[in-house]
Amino acid sequence: NKVRIAKFDNLVEFNDIKGKVAIKLDIEGGELNFLLGAEKFISMFRQVLMMEINPDALAASGAELSTFHGLIRKLGYTSF
Repeated sequence: NKVRIAKFDNLVEFNDIKGKVAIKLDIEGGELNFLLGAEKFISMFRQVLMMEINPDALAASGAELSTFHGLIRKLGYTSF
């Protein structure tokens, strides 16, 4: 079986969204890839982002923690 992969930005009809938006991610290492695929959406709506980062899972996906933190800052967020 194959799984279809698409950017979040290409799946969401932005004009249909009204009000506040919150995104909670639990994708064990896929957080950076999600954020890269949702940059336009995140930049437009400045929603609440909730995620827990497992550095080992992030590294296993081929991403670096410093790259993740850089993207978070670029998008105007802070991490704690």
